[in-house]
Amino acid sequence: LAVVTMLPDGKTHEYKAKVNGIATKVHPGLKPGMLIDDSVIDKNIAVVIPQFTVTPVFADHGETIKETKVSVGSKVSRGDVIAVTELPGGEEHTYKVPVAGVVTAVHPRMQPGFEVTSGLYNKAIVEIEAHGGQVVVQGLPNEVFGSWKVEVGQAVQP
Repeated sequence: LAVVTMLPDGKTHEYKAKVNGIATKVHPGLKPGMLIDDSVIDKNIAVVIPQFTVTPVFADHGETIKETKVSVGSKVSRGDVIAVTELPGGEEHTYKVPVAGVVTAVHPRMQPGFEVTSGLYNKAIVEIEAHGGQVVVQGLPNEVFGSWKVEVGQAVQP
């Protein structure tokens, strides 16, 4: 997840994820050379949401995508709006998140104006990795931040 240098000995240490999951947050204020003591009050440098089950949310044949409201890496709660489509009769349909988690995939063709046809093999608008909490990665006193090895939304493993 991150590379730090330990003081006073100057040894380099790499923080790794404690679980398979998705990095949902990295401390935005950490810059190379910053002492973690001075810049991170609670010492939390990154947050990982564990991976469990992938839940796809499927569009129906004949619908036209009006709007997709999430992107890969988005943390979502049950009931959040994923997408808005138009049914063949012109009525609007809203797709909502069935389980809390992290969006791990957004179908690249599910853009405004795209009509879902019977020839489309994968009709999943998005895939959501359900989660059961979060795992915080904490820095130690007297560590100097070096660099990030991960970006928000990226899959990580121990």
